[in-house]
Amino acid sequence: MKLIIDRAEGEYVVCEQYNSNEIINLDRTLFPPEIHSGDLIEFVDGIVTILPNDEIKERIEKKMNDLWK
Repeated sequence: MKLIIDRAEGEYVVCEQYNSNEIINLDRTLFPPEIHSGDLIEFVDGIVTILPNDEIKERIEKKMNDLWK
C-alpha cells in the first residue's frame, strides 16, 4: 500500500493512505531513519520503500489548482 508520512509521534509514524486518506499509525521500527514528513512510501509485507516525491508534488499542485477554481 502507498502511504504518505505525516509525522513521527513517539514510537509511531503517523501515515495517510495515499488513495483513501485514512490515517494509520505504524511502529517506528519499520521505517528507515532517513524518512521525512511528506515522503511517499510503499509498504508491502513489512518492507518500506521510499518512492520518488514527484507524485506528491503533482498531487499537491492539483489540490491547490482545484482550490482556486
